[in-house]
Amino acid sequence: MRDISFEKRLPSSIINTTPNIFNIYLYLIFFFIIFSSGAILDQKYLNFSQIIVLGLCIPIFFLSRNFNYKQLFFLTLVIPFFIVINFFNYDDTIINYLLFIIKFIFIFFLVRYCIIKNIDIFKIINNLIIGICIYSIFTYVFLDIMKIFPYYMEVINEKPYKVFMGFHFHWQEVNWFSWRVVRNNSIFWEPGVFQIYISFSLFYQLFIKEKIRKSVLILLVLNMFTTFSTTGFLIVLTLLTFKYLKQKPKTNIGLIFKIYIVPIIIITAIIIGLQIFNQKVNNGTVSYDLRTNDLNIGIDLFFQKPFLGWGYLNNNEFKALTGTSNNSNGLVSMMFHQGMMGLVFHTFPILVLILSLFKNKGLMVALSFGVFYFVSAATEPLMYANFFNVFISMGFIAIFERKLFYSWTKKENVLMEY
Repeated sequence: MRDISFEKRLPSSIINTTPNIFNIYLYLIFFFIIFSSGAILDQKYLNFSQIIVLGLCIPIFFLSRNFNYKQLFFLTLVIPFFIVINFFNYDDTIINYLLFIIKFIFIFFLVRYCIIKNIDIFKIINNLIIGICIYSIFTYVFLDIMKIFPYYMEVINEKPYKVFMGFHFHWQEVNWFSWRVVRNNSIFWEPGVFQIYISFSLFYQLFIKEKIRKSVLILLVLNMFTTFSTTGFLIVLTLLTFKYLKQKPKTNIGLIFKIYIVPIIIITAIIIGLQIFNQKVNNGTVSYDLRTNDLNIGIDLFFQKPFLGWGYLNNNEFKALTGTSNNSNGLVSMMFHQGMMGLVFHTFPILVLILSLFKNKGLMVALSFGVFYFVSAATEPLMYANFFNVFISMGFIAIFERKLFYSWTKKENVLMEY
């Protein structure tokens, strides 16, 4: 859909190319939203991608208009209230919290603008992830397996990354049963972060896209396999199961397969998953021990200050108990940082979004998105990341402008249902 108000601000010589220019502009914004949410280089050059996201969102912010009273109430009363609470609770990070709120507001207006203009946000994010997966499988095959190109090592945040022509990639080698394998983390700091984005694209391909492209599905599953992420494997299994249950058998053989064979496959997969889990428990893997301690201690800290929490990014008590400065569980970190106040802000809009998907798209779509979102939020410390703020913003829009959000989900080529 052509944005007339935007075109009026452009020289007449490029008006005819505005759709292409504007599409590139949107893709740039969402690429840096992804990049600022877990990329290796964002760890090396702190906050540079955050600044780019804010800069790119400024035009959208000024193009936004026609606020309703609910949004004005949210921006003028609720947001300042959260800022004041965080200031009195833990003023050491109030600047960080203000920056988080500014980024959230800009992303909120970006998401709202896209919804008003009937722009498919899910499709843009999916296309970007597919591009990243193509790059990732190329580097994995030619640099890790075949070792065709030379590389050097660079340590960032105490992790040694291989570098080729300025691009950082895989660093972690692990024992996977009887094999020594390299884990594919793509452009992100860990394979666990990469699997979050692959999981989103799998959700999009299986439940949102009008027609599944087998080549893309194979690419995503192959990338997921190379992460050797137990969480990623379980998400893939869950999404594929939900997808199969969503489909109606066209023949009696299909019905028999669905009733008798699929449960056997699911039970077998659960048994294999439990074996992998038990292997991690018995071997005392670093990943398992870390996540278990982070979960238990994080929950204990939450119950010590359940209403307001310990303060935004305040990990002092957690560090005193564990000796580590960060909790790997993003959802639990947010809970003990901000208590019930933060829990409502970060999860209630998501629950509304899931309910909206249930009403508009059905139970399996809603369940699949819920699994993707909450498992992803709990497996990596990214709860405050721009990528998650995109979905939180969608939830708030579903609250403030229900009819607008409903019409967006029903528009042609936007969150299409089969």
